[in-house]
Amino acid sequence: MKYIEVYDYLERASESLIRGDYDETLGHLDAASRLKDQLEPEEAEMAQPCLARLVTLSEAALEGVTDAKKIIEDAIRNSVRLEIYDGVGNRNEIKDRTSPVNRF
Repeated sequence: MKYIEVYDYLERASESLIRGDYDETLGHLDAASRLKDQLEPEEAEMAQPCLARLVTLSEAALEGVTDAKKIIEDAIRNSVRLEIYDGVGNRNEIKDRTSPVNRF
């Protein structure tokens, strides 16, 4: 029964996706896709919940990456306008010529 092998690959893909190991995830999905043509129709139907879970996890990962990108972009934009003051309130000049991202 090839379903057990496909199910195992899909579960491993889910676990590696949760860990953020996208190369491993793709490897498991590739292995599962090579076996899909060997599944009986009812076995293919049984795999649908695993695939639906992968879709949900993938969408969540994409949303997380999109949010992280926005946070980083905001940090870069804000670091350009960053002003630093000493303990008595005098503005300190930054003499570092590196890009704002590399400063922090």
